[in-house]
Amino acid sequence: AEVRACVDAFATSETAARVAAAERVHREQPFSLDAGATRLAGAVDLIAWTGDSALIVDYKTGAGRSEEKLEGYELQSRCYAAAALEAGAREATVRFVWLPSGEVDERTFAAADRDGLLGELREAVAALGRDGFPVREGGYDPKVCGGCPVLGGMCPVDEPRRPGRRGPSRDGG
Repeated sequence: AEVRACVDAFATSETAARVAAAERVHREQPFSLDAGATRLAGAVDLIAWTGDSALIVDYKTGAGRSEEKLEGYELQSRCYAAAALEAGAREATVRFVWLPSGEVDERTFAAADRDGLLGELREAVAALGRDGFPVREGGYDPKVCGGCPVLGGMCPVDEPRRPGRRGPSRDGG
């Protein structure tokens, strides 16, 4: 029922209409960016191209939208925009679509923003190297940490809690 509600909310949205009208649409589109000594790699949920304008859609599900969550996604939006601008977009709109509510938050970036965005990403990566990787409050969470490439490396959380396990894990849980 929850999946159906999400599908229905998206299917009737303005975002779905924009995607349907796009010239090219790519789902789970991989990208990589030079961030100084580190190469950032990921995938956007969906990117829809109309001419040299990119609409990047990132679906958010779960507990719902909040200003605090939105702040936490700011760097993600900048990363996605930088990737689209690096790929030749004149304009990149990053749209977070909260499902099943259908709420939308978006940021639009211009080609002139590309160098500044890349500089911010490089600084964020450098800060992680200098200051360490911030551990999420509460330690390991399989929804957040499962499959994370920095788990146990840059991130000090390295041992998931296991049902029936005695004693604390290394992350204090």
